[in-house]
Amino acid sequence: MLPGVNIYSWPVEKGEDYVFNNEKNPSPPIGMPSKMTPVTLEDGEIQWQGDGSTDPDFKGCTVRISTKETNQVSKEDATRQAEELLKTLGLTGEYAPTVVQEEYITDLEHLNDGRDADGKYGYEFLLGKAWHIIFERSVNGNVLQDFGEKYTYRGGKRVWFGEVVEVYVNDNGIIGLAVSDPLKVEETVVENGKLLDFDEIRSIYEKNQLEALNGSTMFDSLLTLSEEEAEKTQGVHYSFKIDEISLRYARITEQNEFEKALLVPVWSFCGSCYDENGKLATEGSFLEINAVDGTVYNAQIGY
Repeated sequence: MLPGVNIYSWPVEKGEDYVFNNEKNPSPPIGMPSKMTPVTLEDGEIQWQGDGSTDPDFKGCTVRISTKETNQVSKEDATRQAEELLKTLGLTGEYAPTVVQEEYITDLEHLNDGRDADGKYGYEFLLGKAWHIIFERSVNGNVLQDFGEKYTYRGGKRVWFGEVVEVYVNDNGIIGLAVSDPLKVEETVVENGKLLDFDEIRSIYEKNQLEALNGSTMFDSLLTLSEEEAEKTQGVHYSFKIDEISLRYARITEQNEFEKALLVPVWSFCGSCYDENGKLATEGSFLEINAVDGTVYNAQIGY
């Protein structure tokens, strides 16, 4: 089982039918298909697009529980097996486990997609269990940011996510491995650099939090609305809660540099944003501050 485009997984606590149940998951990646038609784009590429209607011949999804992908392995043993795999691959000391959770896994293969005599068809998925262990690049005991560096794609700018190693473990042993966005650290520019006192970092945060939040693409200018938008929302107010403050490494680039960056320690202020009814609006890193010189780091653009 190799994670990738043919693998989907979700936490066991969400339930067996989470991904197939629209009431539990309003935007499931697996659902009733729309009628799809080929559309030729200007560059000649053919793209399949749906018209928004549901195929009347589709009768739904069923789930069959695997008898081979079972998981009686303890969390500790699964983590140990994953760490031993990284040692075998020569990745010792460069990564830290940041997520260890039991998940349902499915290979997304249509095990039974034939049509009935009446023309109806449906999908049957094989569902198993496994521990999903995620390792992130770690430098001097501090985890590297999972976003921040840029690259170009068709003339636009995109975010290059941080290096991640994912391992799946169950009763069969190691059943999955994926390595994403490998990073090469070439040299150490400064050793034993001095960091600012955290009281100074906190003061910088208090002075910059509203401006940084309002200017970030993550929060989509929640704090300043046009008169038209304000009328639509009837003056909705948002509250922000800081859930975690952590010292991490971020890749900071020059404005026009896309392939190289400096790894710099930053204080990351993460949390959740709620509307006035207490509904979660968005969550993530609210503000990040360079731990060396106190400048505000924009993780959305990489500098």
